[in-house]
Amino acid sequence: MPPTNHSGPAYSLLVVNAPGLAILVVFSAQQMLAPLLVPLGRAANMGDASLAWIMSGASICFVAGSLFWGRQADASNLPKFLKVGFLGALLGLSLFGASLSLSILGIITENIALVGALLGRSVIFGFMASLIPVVAQAFALGLSTMEDRTKGVSGIGLGYSLSAIVGPALGSGLLALSPFAPLLVAPVILGLAGCIVIFTLQSSQVQRRYGDEGSRPSTGGSDQSTSGEPPNHSGRLTWRSRRLLGIGMMIWFGSNTLVVLFPFFLMDSFGLSIARSGSFVGVVLTITAIFSIATQIFITRRWRWRPQGLLMAGITFMISGTIVIIAGGTEWTFAAGVILNGIGGAMAMPGYTLWIGSTVTHGLQPKLAGAMEAASSVSAALVPVLGVAMFKTSSTMPVIVAASCFVIVGLCAFGSRVALKD
Repeated sequence: MPPTNHSGPAYSLLVVNAPGLAILVVFSAQQMLAPLLVPLGRAANMGDASLAWIMSGASICFVAGSLFWGRQADASNLPKFLKVGFLGALLGLSLFGASLSLSILGIITENIALVGALLGRSVIFGFMASLIPVVAQAFALGLSTMEDRTKGVSGIGLGYSLSAIVGPALGSGLLALSPFAPLLVAPVILGLAGCIVIFTLQSSQVQRRYGDEGSRPSTGGSDQSTSGEPPNHSGRLTWRSRRLLGIGMMIWFGSNTLVVLFPFFLMDSFGLSIARSGSFVGVVLTITAIFSIATQIFITRRWRWRPQGLLMAGITFMISGTIVIIAGGTEWTFAAGVILNGIGGAMAMPGYTLWIGSTVTHGLQPKLAGAMEAASSVSAALVPVLGVAMFKTSSTMPVIVAASCFVIVGLCAFGSRVALKD
């Protein structure tokens, strides 16, 4: 029996928005504490080196977890894996909060608190939370129609953007009340909101969509005329998928370069003070997130072109951002370039995700999602090292390299669209 194509408001709410809701929940909880790690860690008598280990360890475990869960997650039973991810993330965040709280109260020593924080925040939370994006992307790319998949993938980007605003704002507000407040509230929010997401994916409509293994459509096969990419039935990622992972790394590297080096440009090239640059970065990144959210809602989710066309439109904005930065040479033009980069990313990344998702069958979506999350994390890890090295050589070199990455991606997307027409 073929899957029922639900198109009413309930279907849109429960199914299409479920991936973005999962991302919003787990990363809002994470962002509640991540910007506060230094003040909370120092309140718990931890040294800066210990805090650095916690941050680096979390990134390493997230990469490892993305690869592991990409291979282990079963596309036929995504709600089960979502439960595992949320329960593990809740356990890790609770252990982290308990360790810092007990250290602040003087009940345990700094060394014990460090072990608990490393185990909770880095190992358990980092490893288990990486399962959530894998499930979310696999679920979004397994929806029945291209329109639903576009909304689902766009919802993931929307969840990331909203969490970047909601999490820090809520965490900072709670920290003003007490250092214990964010440590206690973050796990509670993760647990309660996680139950809502899990219930959503276990609703009757979702079960009718995913309940029958034989009725599950192939992402690539059902939309081959739309994506132009033949599906992969081999059980492993093909050369085409791996090549597109490289394209994704160029998008992530170029975009992250502009954001990460923003403070360096403000202070070293434009002469802004520490206080001035800090507030300026905060305002610009908030504006960028707002524009990104608006783009996801009013443009990406309504897009009806091929994924490559959506990617090309986004890349055009991102290239424009680098041109504005190079041509302007002031903090305001750099800010405008960062904002244009955010707008472009809100179109480019969903378009890219839909494009690469069309190259594999539904059963391989978790594996592909894990590889994409790992590639994204590796790109983010390379930016501070390579970007700063380029900046020290020439202040414009990082922007030129970012622009070059965007141009290559745009040419690849354009070439794919031309091939479709032929």
